[in-house]
Amino acid sequence: MEQLTEMVDFEVSFNKLQTFEVDILKWKKLDNLVLTYNELKSYNQTALWVHPYLGYLDVSDNIGMQLPSAETKIGMPSLLYFGCRNNSVTIHLPFDKNRFPNLLDLYVNGNRLIEFPDASLRGTLQYVGVARCDLKGLPSYLSEFKQLQYIDARDNNISVVNDDLKMLISKNQVESYFSDNPVCN
Repeated sequence: MEQLTEMVDFEVSFNKLQTFEVDILKWKKLDNLVLTYNELKSYNQTALWVHPYLGYLDVSDNIGMQLPSAETKIGMPSLLYFGCRNNSVTIHLPFDKNRFPNLLDLYVNGNRLIEFPDASLRGTLQYVGVARCDLKGLPSYLSEFKQLQYIDARDNNISVVNDDLKMLISKNQVESYFSDNPVCN
């Protein structure tokens, strides 16, 4: 498959795919990679997490698919959208400006999120999906995400939303979801 060097969009969804050991670094024009609703357990992590041109990556609904740890070399300068919903895994991957300098959309719902996206993403991150992520709270710096347009934090254990974040949600008319959290009682 590496010979498909002109590949721009690649989608293999709903196929029970278990392995994707393709060196996508050879696909220099790749912009969209969608591997949703499979059974991925093995994939070429080295190529995937340093792809310089990949703008859209969705690996949602691959239950048990492991993401890299903080020690893994990660650099995705073109990534705008990352979807990893409903994989039922613990995410140790730090989301920050060094690794994902242009990240706009982050959807990790249905996983256990160890570390909330870093404050360094305050200038870019607009859409955040962290529902069912076993969160106990939201960081105070989230109120500095002036570009925020959407946050889904349903079904966590969040008991407080600070006043600055409430003001940001109101001022920017942020589409926000907090149902089934203690804060809603």
